[in-house]
Amino acid sequence: MVWRRGRGFAEEQRIVALDRERRDLDAQRISLEGELQRATSADRIAAAASRRLGLRAPSDSQIITLIRARGAGATVADTP
Repeated sequence: MVWRRGRGFAEEQRIVALDRERRDLDAQRISLEGELQRATSADRIAAAASRRLGLRAPSDSQIITLIRARGAGATVADTP
């Protein structure tokens, strides 16, 4: 009977420790998701592209819009 109580107490302590670890890992996951969101934001990527690669946003006069034909025999007039 004493062995069972001791075993039950040990298992309860293990459950409490695992629950604490799960909460810590959940908090870490949330923190990492926030870091990932900040790291992959468009503003941060644009700044890195500009700084590291010398890229910049094109002016309106540099933008060319291409229209892709729908089928093999389609023409520009066939597209909406």
